[in-house]
Amino acid sequence: MNTYICGDLYDIAIGIFETESVLISNIIGENFASIHHIGSTAVRGLVAKPQIDIALEIENLNKSLILKNHGYIYKGEFNIPFRYFFSGDSKKNIKINLHVVERNSPELEGFIVFRDYMRDNPKACVEYSALKLQNSKFLESDKKNEYGLGKYTLMKDGFIRKILKKAGFEGLCIRFAAHYKELEYVGEMFPDTKYFVFYKGPDLVGHCAVSESDNRVISFNASDKNYAKYFMEKVRSYCGIPV
Repeated sequence: MNTYICGDLYDIAIGIFETESVLISNIIGENFASIHHIGSTAVRGLVAKPQIDIALEIENLNKSLILKNHGYIYKGEFNIPFRYFFSGDSKKNIKINLHVVERNSPELEGFIVFRDYMRDNPKACVEYSALKLQNSKFLESDKKNEYGLGKYTLMKDGFIRKILKKAGFEGLCIRFAAHYKELEYVGEMFPDTKYFVFYKGPDLVGHCAVSESDNRVISFNASDKNYAKYFMEKVRSYCGIPV
């Protein structure tokens, strides 16, 4: 075992989650909706880095910024609009990754669907563990892109998509174009432009480009008109573009 992947941390992580979930719910107060242990440490038998992922569902995303007053460091959204990411430290030398989303977020559904599938399918755990160990060689000098994604994370994307498809996940999600497949899907990219990609479950179904200089949609494509309106509303809401 190498120094970056620590093996099965489930039993340790459960204790950390139970402690942190109480602390976080008390801090958030009336804006609290739900909290979930997600990621590799939420699955017994799955190898993991020494960090625990927690998903917090909240009524008002901006209300989560109070966590900055309680030892959590706000890192931004990385590659997921409408998801605030915080980092913290437990007392057991395990880093805490806190993903905050608003109520009924399809991102939260995806986190839970993936976790539950892995819990119920030991063969998938073995396959995922092998992939993580194989890619752990990138962790020592893993240069991250502008959305905080290094090669170790990017190389796992195909497996995660495969599992979400097997699990029947069909949530409508919006991301910034950051993964290899997303960049290929968008095609030629230009400076001073923000690129969004749209998912139905694990499948790419559209993309959008917004000019950062004048906050204007310059291109929009969705493969199905039934959810084109939904994605356009999401882009407009995120960028503050009036209807």
